[in-house]
Amino acid sequence: MQQPIARRWWGRALINAFILWHLFALTIWLLPESALRRNCIGLVSPYMTWTGFMQSWSLFSPNPAPTEVYVEARITEADGRVRSWVYPRMVNMGYLERYRRERYRKLIEMAHPDENSMVWPSLARYAARRNNIDPRHPPVSVALVRHFRAIPPPGLLFAPYQTSVFFQMPVRPGDLR
Repeated sequence: MQQPIARRWWGRALINAFILWHLFALTIWLLPESALRRNCIGLVSPYMTWTGFMQSWSLFSPNPAPTEVYVEARITEADGRVRSWVYPRMVNMGYLERYRRERYRKLIEMAHPDENSMVWPSLARYAARRNNIDPRHPPVSVALVRHFRAIPPPGLLFAPYQTSVFFQMPVRPGDLR
């Protein structure tokens, strides 16, 4: 009879190794700026990003995030029409829906033009799949557009959004599955 994996010595060793790796990755990710963090962040960054465990303290003082950001996908269909689709925005959701969809905010925060380019193709493919409405006119390309503006001090008005296309890719039929 086959024993459960946790009862086998190598199963426990694998589980313990994973737990140690995860604790190491969390520790490095959450360390303040230091030589140790700089040396190890490249090792843990793909794991933390891929699993969605990445986090930042940008919400809190003394330096909260100075910018409001949202991302739009401009999907070009086979007939040349361009469809605009905005990734879910927390500001447009109720509290329960925000709780369920918080991961979208994290993805959008990561969609900075200078960082985390590894997630951009996945964001574009997701938008293409979500907007593959008419099989006669499937998406053929996606452009990701970042809309951003500085958050002003209390009492001042917001400036208009600035816009920049930060990623473009053709859509292959396999991307729509």
